[in-house]
Amino acid sequence: KATIQTSGIRGKNHTLICAISPTHGVLHWQIHVTEPEEEFVSKRKGSKKKKTKPRGVTQEIFCGFLLSLLELPLFHAKQKHKIVPYKLVFDNARIHGDKAKEIIFGSGHETVQLSPYSPSLNPIEYAFSKMKFAFHSQPHDTDAEVDAAIQQALKTITPADCLHYFQHTQSLYPKCSALEDM
Repeated sequence: KATIQTSGIRGKNHTLICAISPTHGVLHWQIHVTEPEEEFVSKRKGSKKKKTKPRGVTQEIFCGFLLSLLELPLFHAKQKHKIVPYKLVFDNARIHGDKAKEIIFGSGHETVQLSPYSPSLNPIEYAFSKMKFAFHSQPHDTDAEVDAAIQQALKTITPADCLHYFQHTQSLYPKCSALEDM
């Protein structure tokens, strides 16, 4: 009988926030690291132990990412001096709420809201799939190695890949509108 012991506390979670473009590829990204659960014990008499839950990407963190993304000018391919407004594709994650939409509309850009539970319509899901494959093919034991592996994996996503992901997802829109199986 084989027995293995593992820690009850998980390691850090590295969450990638990323923006891609069909013409420019990976535009902007940010890694957010979440600490594992920790127990804090108060020294006061009669106090109880409290566990803290790790916090993932909050709406505030996402809005900060958006603000830094929207500062990057995206130039028209044929008219190098003309700045093109962003059209941001969102799923229904809570962090993509009203505050994020206000930032986008307030800066002259627009959003495309996907229907709930539609990862096949979101081009970033295909990019993440390719990135995860490249990420898992590299060794990474320390936090620094994890971040470096994420950065290397992001380099595998080309502008041609992103164009394909956008074209593929847009080709699925008519099937969705007609309520056909995909």
